[in-house]
Amino acid sequence: MKRISSYIITCILILSCVCANFVFASTSNMLKISDALAVAGQEFSLDLEITSVDEIVALETRIEYDSEVFEIVSVSANDEVFSKDCYMGSGNLDANPYYLSWDNSLGEQKCANGVLATIVFKVNKNAYNGDYAITPTIQPDGAFDEDLCDVLYETQ
Repeated sequence: MKRISSYIITCILILSCVCANFVFASTSNMLKISDALAVAGQEFSLDLEITSVDEIVALETRIEYDSEVFEIVSVSANDEVFSKDCYMGSGNLDANPYYLSWDNSLGEQKCANGVLATIVFKVNKNAYNGDYAITPTIQPDGAFDEDLCDVLYETQ
């Protein structure tokens, strides 16, 4: 009986260590965009937020959306996350996907956690009711640390 109970306790301890590793593994670099509700003809804004940053100095994101349903009205970068001097947008608000880039590889400031940019969209007045995705992505070679090594991100 003692042998069985010690075996069970050992298994529980091993499993708890394995489970603890999975909990810590889920803390990764994350790029997410806020949710919004809007009706046809209405403007709404979404925040593009970055968290758990690994000291990055350069970043390129893309925002994909259904251009039959949405149009980008404006994009404003947040100076507190990356210096405004580092921001480079697509320039063309009609571009789909729309690219937002920051490059401070020659400077000293690294990216901080927070809202990278706020994007204002307008819903087409002829859009049908429904759920539509606006998707942020960072390509595998889209974020770099100060040694110019790739930094991987998950998106939400």
